[in-house]
Amino acid sequence: MMTRHFMDIRANLSEGQGGLIRILTDAERFGLVVQRLDLEPAADQAAGLHLSATFVTGATEIDATQLAARFARHAGVTMVTCRERSHGPIARLPQTRRSGWPQRRR
Repeated sequence: MMTRHFMDIRANLSEGQGGLIRILTDAERFGLVVQRLDLEPAADQAAGLHLSATFVTGATEIDATQLAARFARHAGVTMVTCRERSHGPIARLPQTRRSGWPQRRR
């Protein structure tokens, strides 16, 4: 049985929207899936944001230090920390066949 791995990220973004887009783009490149994303305006910066996010890494092995270094290279990211954790086994559910959108009644 596989174990579900998570990556918790906290960052201060001086350029809120630009920094957010860059972090989400990098996360997608690493195969991370957003589980939770919280944004708060930075009181000391007009365009700044505080980002707190949790990504599911699945079976992908990702080093938190390397990921933090990758995120920190962007100009709009002024501070970033990454922490990995695991959360028990992944439950495997039987797949069901879906036929797409519900059919319209006539």
